[in-house]
Amino acid sequence: MRENEIRNLLQQWADRIDRQVASLRHELGLLGANDIDLRTADLDLLARLEEERIDVSMAFERLAGGDYGHCLECGEPITEACVRHAPHDALCQRHRALMV
Repeated sequence: MRENEIRNLLQQWADRIDRQVASLRHELGLLGANDIDLRTADLDLLARLEEERIDVSMAFERLAGGDYGHCLECGEPITEACVRHAPHDALCQRHRALMV
């Protein structure tokens, strides 16, 4: 997979996350004091999205540094299928499975 392609995938991923974060922040602003369950769920989702956005930023850094596409745990290549599925992921399938 070429660097341009990877960069585009990462940018699309980042843009999607940014749109979701903006939408959630807007929704949180509209929720009333009695909407505790919705507010809690939205805050949890917002936190996960912000963590994912950090992962995307780190993937851009790995790409710029020439370290992109290799597992941070073992150094093995991350498959193209995994890159297409989650371009910000920094682990191979084996190490990703160990985290679950």
